[in-house]
Amino acid sequence: MYNLLVVDDEPFILESLGRMLEKECQEKFFVYKASSASLALEIFENHRIDMLITDICMPGTDGFELLNIIETIWPDCVAVFLTGQSEFEYAQKAVHTKAMEFVLKMDGDEAILEAVNKGYGKLEQLYEEKRRLVERQDRRKEVLPLLKRDCIRELIFNEKWDGKRRQYFIERMSMINDRFACERKFLLTAVFFESHDDLLAENDILKTIESVLTPAFQTVSSLVTVNTGIFLTQDEENKAAKLKGFLEIAKKVCEKAGQGTPLVCVYDGSVDLDGAADAFSVLQYCRFEIDDTEGIQLCGEEKFSHYTWNESSAIVGVIDTERLEESLSNADPEVFFALLNEIKNKYRQSVRFTKASVFLVCTSILLQALLNNLPKESDVCGQFDIRKLTNYDLHKGFYDAMNFLETVADLYFRLRQNVKTDVKSQIVHQVNTFILEHISEDLSMVRLGELVGLHPVYLSRIYKEITGTQPAKYIMMQRVNEAKRLLTDSRMPIQTIAERTGLNTASYFSHYIKKHTGFTPQEIRNGALN
Repeated sequence: MYNLLVVDDEPFILESLGRMLEKECQEKFFVYKASSASLALEIFENHRIDMLITDICMPGTDGFELLNIIETIWPDCVAVFLTGQSEFEYAQKAVHTKAMEFVLKMDGDEAILEAVNKGYGKLEQLYEEKRRLVERQDRRKEVLPLLKRDCIRELIFNEKWDGKRRQYFIERMSMINDRFACERKFLLTAVFFESHDDLLAENDILKTIESVLTPAFQTVSSLVTVNTGIFLTQDEENKAAKLKGFLEIAKKVCEKAGQGTPLVCVYDGSVDLDGAADAFSVLQYCRFEIDDTEGIQLCGEEKFSHYTWNESSAIVGVIDTERLEESLSNADPEVFFALLNEIKNKYRQSVRFTKASVFLVCTSILLQALLNNLPKESDVCGQFDIRKLTNYDLHKGFYDAMNFLETVADLYFRLRQNVKTDVKSQIVHQVNTFILEHISEDLSMVRLGELVGLHPVYLSRIYKEITGTQPAKYIMMQRVNEAKRLLTDSRMPIQTIAERTGLNTASYFSHYIKKHTGFTPQEIRNGALN
């Protein structure tokens, strides 16, 4: 329902036109009336007016001036000029305004209604476009964190950038921050958290840091693993020392906010898309060698020249992190352990720091699954030594460390199976309770599915898996049991019992009971089941 305002200084015309519009357009518009431009503006101040029908020739402020004022108040208002004059200059002047139509009063109600219906169509189109825009904006807000995470992961975990992939990456980055120029170089910063930190707390720290950096840099940031955040920053100079200064301020802000102080490493030099993976590898190695009490770290390759850089690409880049995460998310132990075995074989001859990096990458993925996919009451972290999952040095070697990771993963998959069964049992219990409490109501699978947030077909499958029968059979049993109970009261009419058991009519109730018990309601009342 839209609001329509009619303005005319002739009382008879105003009332006549108002009554006609109220009668013909009552399902589309609520009609307001004003006998002057000043009264019309008062209405505009207190109500949202979607459509204006105004006389042009009025004393004081005329229709053209009124529309000019209204456009500043409510620019989406659709306007129709109505006049008793047919002079060319009025039509010519109307063309140069935002008015949708110019209608002569002498053309009658039909012409006015045609203009109103046209305006209604325009309003419907306008608000549909607004709805779609809001919907797109809402969807963008929902997917933006995932989009940032995926883009930054792709940037730091991969080295090969062909033309098509590069263009697709740039397009997605422009959706995140259209002022961040991917064609130019930028600075790369890694923020390392303790693996057991809360993900929400880590996100809060990243937001705090970004709030300090944003006034001086174009910034994109995201958590890329459970204990690693990445910042991409860019300004005209791309000086790592300048960024370090701002990060030191951000660190102090985090401390004062009681958010803690993670280890922050800045790559000492600007990078482009092709060099980001190598820069991140440097920061990963830097993490093992520095004291986390030393503040913001500037890390460059020259500081780590004593390492043997014999891997063909970034450590995390050559690990199939997406498939590892998917296998944990989907509770698929076969795929997970096969991938882990490939990783063990691939890195068995690598240098110690490479092995440590591989272990930490795998454990961070597993820890994320432990935190996200298991309920808090499972207390999974209390069932193993968390230090051995976050500290490579506590193991005898690479195989010992990876075997420990497998042990924890095996525990995770067993708990996931238990949780899966428990959740399904809870769903069935919720459905059965609802059926018992609402036996007189609609108990279709669509309604039961809405109750637990599942598709009716999937709900039926879960119900059959847990109980060995279908929901319809359970509903039938409960309706029959309730009917038997109510039939013991000989004074209660069959129609009333039919309604209380959700069978609605006496005839259908009788047919239903006969079908499922072999007896009519009257026979049951007479003791046939005793």
